[in-house]
Amino acid sequence: MMLRPSIAYVQLLLLVVSATAATANTKISKARRLRQKLTFTNPSRRRAQDSSGGGGSSAAASASIFAIGLEEFQQILSTDLLEEYGVEELGVEKATELWENSANYQLDLAVEAEERYLDGDDAYGTEDAEYPYLICSRKPRKSALARLGQIVDIAVLGAEDESFNESKLFTIYNDNDMSCFGARFLASTALVIADLQDPELPLLPLGANLKVREGAVEEALRRAGIEIDPDVPIDEFVFRRNDAVSSSQTRIEVALCSGQDRDSLDRMGVRLLDFMNLLDPDDPSQSVVAKQNIYADLTADELDNMPARSKFWRRVFEMGIDSADGCQDTFDGMIFEGQMGDEDGEVIGFYASFGEQTADTNLTTGVSCALSIIAGISLLPQVCSVDLNPLISTNNVDATWILQDAADVNTPFYDKGITGKGEVIGVSDSGLDTDNCYVWDATGDIRKNGVVDESRRKIIQYDDYIDDQDDPSGHGTHVVGTIVGHRAVDGRAESDGLANGIARDAKVAFIDCGAGGDSLYIPADTGRYLGIGTPAGAKIHSSSWGSDLIPPKYDSLSRDTDAYLYNDWNFLQIVAAGNSGTGNREKSIGSPAVAKNVLTVGASQNPTNKGIGYLADFSSRGPTSDGRISPDVVAPGQSILSMNAVPSEVGECDPDSEPLSFSSGIGSSEGVLYLQGTSMATPAVSGAAALVRQYFKDGFFPTGESIDPSGMLLKAVLISGAQQLSLIDNGFTSTPTAFYDNNQGFGRVSLIDSLPLEGANLINASYADRAIIRDGETIDFEVNITHAGGCRENDFRATLVWADPPGASGCVKCLVNDLDLTVTN
Repeated sequence: MMLRPSIAYVQLLLLVVSATAATANTKISKARRLRQKLTFTNPSRRRAQDSSGGGGSSAAASASIFAIGLEEFQQILSTDLLEEYGVEELGVEKATELWENSANYQLDLAVEAEERYLDGDDAYGTEDAEYPYLICSRKPRKSALARLGQIVDIAVLGAEDESFNESKLFTIYNDNDMSCFGARFLASTALVIADLQDPELPLLPLGANLKVREGAVEEALRRAGIEIDPDVPIDEFVFRRNDAVSSSQTRIEVALCSGQDRDSLDRMGVRLLDFMNLLDPDDPSQSVVAKQNIYADLTADELDNMPARSKFWRRVFEMGIDSADGCQDTFDGMIFEGQMGDEDGEVIGFYASFGEQTADTNLTTGVSCALSIIAGISLLPQVCSVDLNPLISTNNVDATWILQDAADVNTPFYDKGITGKGEVIGVSDSGLDTDNCYVWDATGDIRKNGVVDESRRKIIQYDDYIDDQDDPSGHGTHVVGTIVGHRAVDGRAESDGLANGIARDAKVAFIDCGAGGDSLYIPADTGRYLGIGTPAGAKIHSSSWGSDLIPPKYDSLSRDTDAYLYNDWNFLQIVAAGNSGTGNREKSIGSPAVAKNVLTVGASQNPTNKGIGYLADFSSRGPTSDGRISPDVVAPGQSILSMNAVPSEVGECDPDSEPLSFSSGIGSSEGVLYLQGTSMATPAVSGAAALVRQYFKDGFFPTGESIDPSGMLLKAVLISGAQQLSLIDNGFTSTPTAFYDNNQGFGRVSLIDSLPLEGANLINASYADRAIIRDGETIDFEVNITHAGGCRENDFRATLVWADPPGASGCVKCLVNDLDLTVTN
């Protein structure tokens, strides 16, 4: 659908000036006068007028709308609002005035959009007339589900909005005192709710600056090589029009408001580009995007009295969308990819990239144009969140016994035949050297086109998403070897080698995401990479990569990851915590490791270091931005011996003697080498998870029952038996660590302490998998503790794990279902 110039009224951009500014007063007065005209016979229009008090003032709505203050909003959703409104520069009183004017103006724009829709304006469909809001419920002693139901009842019954239903609400924040939801309403519905003036039901229009996630602007500048100095106002940053970000590494991640479908997404790309190309009919030298800013017409003197961000955005538009070429080259190269939700046809977001990604891509986009597009997207009423993608980078002889039975230095699970046989593990990484002897299949070349061939010895699928090879001594090859490597010198007959993997008899499905060096380009479609190997039964995915977010946050990648795992209970993604923990740096875990439904892995040491009871100093630390314990577990990640990629060789294998140093093997023709990082710990745990799956499927649990365990049961098992580390290696010093802290989480994975294994331990255990608990329900499990069978331990552990619905990108409190586990003797 082509956009008309009338779309200039869609929504305000990133800042609203004080009511003392003449242009601000003029525009706000105009919008309020429009409200006085809503005297039509249509009930929706009449409700809009009645709810405004009939006099065109926003005062009736203000009491409820502004029950969510500027600083409180920051505790609900992460944004740069304190900077946008100049809290430190102008003071709280002035910033609050800007905040309230912004909310009033947004509401007035929504009223006008509904009026145009009801008047039959071809540029306005229902999706254009429904604007996004934040609505909270402070009703005491209520669950989020009950609070959500209350909002639906008020909208449908009180506001007579029969089109409204639960599908147009999504949870943003939930705790005992308050639940907050994103919603799309007609303005008339919002006004009815606001007119209730109920302090327990505050409502706030989601303007453009409330949609852009915290840190996105500075991250764009940082990627363009612009120095970020926290002591210098952002409008004084030195950047030029030709400063550019890498198109191949930068894309905009957009979350649509709930209730969108595939048709909406198909229209969105055209709609956005048409919108970005629109010029102001009254001033063709200025784009509609820039004109949407209420400060766009301010004089230089007036602008001097506004926050630094106002002047910064004026400069961005002058060098970007309002420049001579208007960012046309950038618009022409844009690609849009949808992210599907759990319902048929539902879309939860899309990704806007600046060009097609290949291994040889080296395109750039002017940072002013990239920021102009972020601003333009945030104006659309269908959009609820805008962010930049995180930059993704790559983040075992000893590990085999440490993960199985560190106390007795043996491999009891191997002794029982639990070696990963029958399991397929999916891996996304930099590339894979398919003819290293640990995965080589001499019966024929591996097809690298995504086709599944379960007859192959090791690699049953290779998706050449970016390319079809690994770099010398590449990351992905080492990772795969740690999970499934099993030496076959001739590519056929398997034997023990120096670097057999944890699940040595499992197979792998691989997607190549290598973008050169340690950079990865992860598909926008979560199913593209997490779905690798699923036709062959893959239920585990190993991700030894992630971002180092500044500031740390739950972003759209974490949200999409949680959505995938919430909708497939059979599946578990195991993710590296990251390598940014040096100096005991808190909140250093990136995305998607901060997601709720993954198993996040930190790195412990090996006996060749200070010992298995030490945490590696580089291992990233929690908590997550919303306070959850992280990582979940740790595993050996320092001095890990595994496969070495030597693309120029075929059948590269073990050297005559084991490499002695960390660097030995790098860049050589040897088939193995040492690497370190949480990237090495993660595949070790992925291999252990494959052993747990085989354990349950092959009936090794004492009941003898064969089950297909859920991903959450695997996670629970690995957490439940984890063993405490005692110290953190800080180089020349060591500091203590404790159970359930944000250094080691629940401890080092230990299968012998997690699962009963006949003849190897004396554990009594029970489990409940795929249990359903409903709102307000309590489920009781009775456990009779005896010393039958020779059990003499006094240790009792109960572990509760569940798949939580995805949170909102930028959420400050991200759990949707907050469950409690209580143990009573």
